[in-house]
Amino acid sequence: MKTLAILFIVVAATMAHPSTYGYVALHPFSFPYVSQYSPYSYAGYPNIVPATAPAVVKSVATPYTVSLAPAYYAPSYTANQYHSQDELGQASYGYAHPGQSHAATRDAYGNVVGSYAYVNPDGKEIRVNYVADNNGFRVSSNDLPVAPAVPAYEQPAAPLPVEDTPEVKAAKAEHFNAVAAVKARNLALE
Repeated sequence: MKTLAILFIVVAATMAHPSTYGYVALHPFSFPYVSQYSPYSYAGYPNIVPATAPAVVKSVATPYTVSLAPAYYAPSYTANQYHSQDELGQASYGYAHPGQSHAATRDAYGNVVGSYAYVNPDGKEIRVNYVADNNGFRVSSNDLPVAPAVPAYEQPAAPLPVEDTPEVKAAKAEHFNAVAAVKARNLALE
């Protein structure tokens, strides 16, 4: 058994790759003489400036006062984000930064329930809760748009019946008189 283990160790040692892989990982059998990356050196342009006479500067001693102002530091903040997922596709993810946050969970069927919040440019905090499932995308928020108010109009009245003109009234009266005369004549013939 020991000889078999030693035999495997010797075979593995003979099949091992050289240990000089270097930076280039794409060559399976690299050797030390493979050239490595070396950038060009930058020398810059020569400084060609016409020579001028030095300026004459007269210095005057002035009093100097030192005022120590308190040191101001930027406020520190914490930001975090997370994501966890299992093999069924269920996930929980989100983040929190100053001024905004988001959290959501997804189940194995792809339904997502979440919420997010942010501060709008007016300084108002906006909170939104949502559900995305087979019934669609449903939202509840403290800043949903509101439809404009319906203006109050005067309710229309039913139209009045058409009134006859005096000529039509006279023609109808003449017609009814003629019909009555014919009826009276027919009754007299009976």
